[in-house]
Amino acid sequence: MQVKKKFIELENITLLYVDVDGLMSFTVVPTALKDAVTDDKFDMQYIRNKGFTHVRNKPMVQIALKGDIGEKEFFAGNCMGNSSSCYEFAYRKQTVKQGKNVTEVVTFFENGKGQVFEHHVKKEIGVNALECFNVIENTAEKEIAVEMISSFSISSISPFCAENDVDNIYLHRLQTNWSAEGKLETFTAADLEMEDSWSSYGIRQARIGSVGSLPCRKHMPFYAVEDRGRNCTWAVSLEAPISWYIDATHHQTSINLTGGITDFETGQFRKILRKGESYRTYSGFVTAVCGGLENAAAALQECYAARLVKTPSEEDIPVIYNEYCFSWGNPDMATLKPIIDKCADLNVKEFVVDVGWWRQDERSWYTFGDWNPSGILFPYGMRELTDYIRSKGMIPGLWFEFEGVSTDSLLFGTHRDYMLTRDGDLIQHRERALLDFRKPEVKEYITEKVIGLLKKENFGYVKIDYNDGLGIGCDGAESYGEGMRRHIEEVMAFIREIRREIPGIVIEICSSGGHRLEPKFLSLADMASFSDAHEGLEGAVIAADLHRYMLPRQMQIWATLRQDYSLARIYFTICKGMLGRYCLSGNLLALDKVKYSAVERSVCFYERLKPTIKNGKTLVNINDNVTSLRHLHGVRYLVRYGEDGTAVAWLFGFGKGRELTVRNECFCDYEIDDAFVYGTAVKETEDSLTIRQTEEDEMIGAVILLKKVDK
Repeated sequence: MQVKKKFIELENITLLYVDVDGLMSFTVVPTALKDAVTDDKFDMQYIRNKGFTHVRNKPMVQIALKGDIGEKEFFAGNCMGNSSSCYEFAYRKQTVKQGKNVTEVVTFFENGKGQVFEHHVKKEIGVNALECFNVIENTAEKEIAVEMISSFSISSISPFCAENDVDNIYLHRLQTNWSAEGKLETFTAADLEMEDSWSSYGIRQARIGSVGSLPCRKHMPFYAVEDRGRNCTWAVSLEAPISWYIDATHHQTSINLTGGITDFETGQFRKILRKGESYRTYSGFVTAVCGGLENAAAALQECYAARLVKTPSEEDIPVIYNEYCFSWGNPDMATLKPIIDKCADLNVKEFVVDVGWWRQDERSWYTFGDWNPSGILFPYGMRELTDYIRSKGMIPGLWFEFEGVSTDSLLFGTHRDYMLTRDGDLIQHRERALLDFRKPEVKEYITEKVIGLLKKENFGYVKIDYNDGLGIGCDGAESYGEGMRRHIEEVMAFIREIRREIPGIVIEICSSGGHRLEPKFLSLADMASFSDAHEGLEGAVIAADLHRYMLPRQMQIWATLRQDYSLARIYFTICKGMLGRYCLSGNLLALDKVKYSAVERSVCFYERLKPTIKNGKTLVNINDNVTSLRHLHGVRYLVRYGEDGTAVAWLFGFGKGRELTVRNECFCDYEIDDAFVYGTAVKETEDSLTIRQTEEDEMIGAVILLKKVDK
């Protein structure tokens, strides 16, 4: 057996291509640890020495074509990896293209049947993570049907030893539900049985994923494996606008991370390629760092930052106001004018009109899809509203949910043929159906109703919501999954069309809060709603959790303020909002002088946080005994480090009391520069921060600006 290793150093990350008797595997390691890689995970002599000879390496080509012979070892029904096609694709060549700012490594494989597989890895200079994707091309006369193709596949973890220390390797993933996004769950490899059986036979699997067009349910498309013995962490994430999976599998001494859109077995995805046709997967993002989970999560975010939309008005990440928790779906001119004036006084720069602006009568605003501005709410048209907002120095925004249609709308009554179907039947969930964006007549209708209205009424911001998914897929293609993929591709194309047609427009993505917090949709938007947990105390915990998953500058967090809140809760709610994109809501007009003064001060204080929110890294993210989101107790704090020697600490405590102290060596080199707190913030010891709240309450919240101590 011959093991040939090829290392390609790309700054702090090294790519490792391993050829074992003609079969190519792929993994990545921190460049600082590349010399520690052994042959053990590749020659698997550890298994062979016990007399077992069924072993073979995991191919870097992960694809399943219709008619393939599947892998044994209990793969069937679990995953479609390691099919016969994976072993048939033979290495042909590799190219390394050096651009001005990007290096791209492309590895080519052919199977001798007319199919070419390309494995792409892209690395941008200064970004400590990789973008990975695959391309399959059919050059044969006969069509093929792709039933699974990965976006990435990282094998041989941990590549520094023969057998993993299963009590010292940790797997991290982010559980998510409606109004409960991004909760960290951590297991040892032993907890998940990620170790060999007595004969090293059989796959062990810990899959996460989602089926449908609400991709961020159950889990976020993120996984990390941490080898604490080597102080090394691998992390992956995935563009996942539709059904997806990420597999953490253990097979023959190694943990492997493989991800992509769903396969045929689990999500009814099958794509036919005729002669000359090719298919490119969505991108995956991969990193390997010296350090722990937070270091790896921050590295992946460098990839997201490099893909950010650069809308000029967003460069200053201005404060936003959304009026939903003020008008509660009844946003008429008389109601909105006073709150617009108040927002202007606060130096708010984006004012968003949420649901209900189309109401023609006393029916619920749940009647939607016709998108005609209400003559009752706006008798002189919506231009009166937008002109007034702009006269106060703000950008006017408008809410849409243009993918959905209520069954009592005029559109549904006259054009049921516009709707998505499955097996010829409408996809309908209670009173809600969904438009088919592949149809030219639908695109024409939506272009007029959305882009036409935004242009005509001079809106500069659009909030795009999506509150119900379409399930496993739809008609109109060779499989339900492919039908859904084509439909969602057209939805995303329409979002890009909005930006082309209205240069400089601000785009917010929402999906019942955080159901579309995945890299593809986030790359289309300036920001996204972090959650629908607008008023509860748990919003602070959710936003803190999401710091390890998405860019805070894209995380719109509502600080909904109510007249009956205690002053402690006013401060707590504002501190929550300042974890990302600070968005005020609620009846600011009803706040007393002291509470309103806190809001005024917060807007000024937020200015000092902006550089760190935009360009910093959250490297400390501690949950101290916060378990339930609805029955809160314990402490939650995090620290985000800026580029100029500053840092920002957010502290949240739950349970009756007036004092909160957190201790961490990360505070040793810093002193307090400023604080937003209802009370005082002090450093009583070198490694601690203490909050003393003016009055006892069930919550404590503070934001502390730290500066490096000169030594």
